[in-house]
Amino acid sequence: MKKESDDMGKVWADIEVINAGEEYAAANGALAKYKVRRINVNALVDTGATILVLPEKDIIALGLQLRRTTRSRFAEGKSKECKIYGPVTVRFCKRTMQTEAMQGPANIPPLLGQIPMEGLDVLVDPKNQRLVLNMESGDPEMALVEVYTQLFEPEI
Repeated sequence: MKKESDDMGKVWADIEVINAGEEYAAANGALAKYKVRRINVNALVDTGATILVLPEKDIIALGLQLRRTTRSRFAEGKSKECKIYGPVTVRFCKRTMQTEAMQGPANIPPLLGQIPMEGLDVLVDPKNQRLVLNMESGDPEMALVEVYTQLFEPEI
């Protein structure tokens, strides 16, 4: 049974992941926009991970293509060959960025690593255990999104 203390110090973020290849095809009229596959996931923000990691079920749901394989080293020091899929668009609030996704084990949640976090220009707020927009990015529209969510977000 999962205890509340299991999430102490962990930061989670609701993100949308979109099949970017299909997104491009829809933008060029080669695919109907409603056919673009997308999923919403609650991802563990992992500052120790480099890229986006998705379980196989999410990769299948998005219809992603295998791009390459690579050797990856994990926190416990082991390394293994991993499959990289893509391209994907990652969306948090109104910010988007394109990247690839590594297939992770079925028993772990999606992980949001440093590369997509940098591309989205977001920061970890460990005190409040959340992902926030970088307000110093100079993008007024993005700053308004953060102010809006702070004003209308229900108190927990």
